[in-house]
Amino acid sequence: MKLDILDQTRIHHEHYRLAMKIATDACNRSENLGPDQEHQEIDKTEQNINCREVILRPSHLKNLDLRAYYQQLDMSNQGNMRIVIDQIIEEFKQPFADPRQARTFTNLAITDEKLFFLLIDENKRTFKRGLIVTATVSNVLDTKAICRLENGLTATVIKEKILDLDSNKKLKDELDIGFIITGRIEHIMTGDGDKKFEV
Repeated sequence: MKLDILDQTRIHHEHYRLAMKIATDACNRSENLGPDQEHQEIDKTEQNINCREVILRPSHLKNLDLRAYYQQLDMSNQGNMRIVIDQIIEEFKQPFADPRQARTFTNLAITDEKLFFLLIDENKRTFKRGLIVTATVSNVLDTKAICRLENGLTATVIKEKILDLDSNKKLKDELDIGFIITGRIEHIMTGDGDKKFEV
């Protein structure tokens, strides 16, 4: 199966005939047709050659008289096809070019603390030291319990906050995964490495 060169572009297959006409006019190949060949369709191979030539050398598109195209469309009540012609010409110039502007990094004037509260959907009033919160136990170790707060943060509860100091009980005997516990926030640490700070 022989592929059309226009299959390598974003031009819709319904507009291939128009695209080939544009490519032929841009390469001035229509001038070489005899009077009785004028209304005959150009050979498919030659049409592909014209399209390839225009894609490789978009400067050929300067030869087009777009006003004549637009006038012909207006006369045949197809003025809405102007957009299609413009899109075909742009695709010939830069096949598969992305028309969007490249995104650039912008340095936001936001503090680490403000970013922290934005990410957890809290503020200094709803999440602070001294506040009583509930958490779900997600892991129990020998010396501490790892819990998950409702806002998604991880909380660490040390053994001494759950059991008496003189107790011989193991933390694993008192807590199971999935238990909901209530406690008071003593401090909030966030970040890692050089970015670590206390809220």
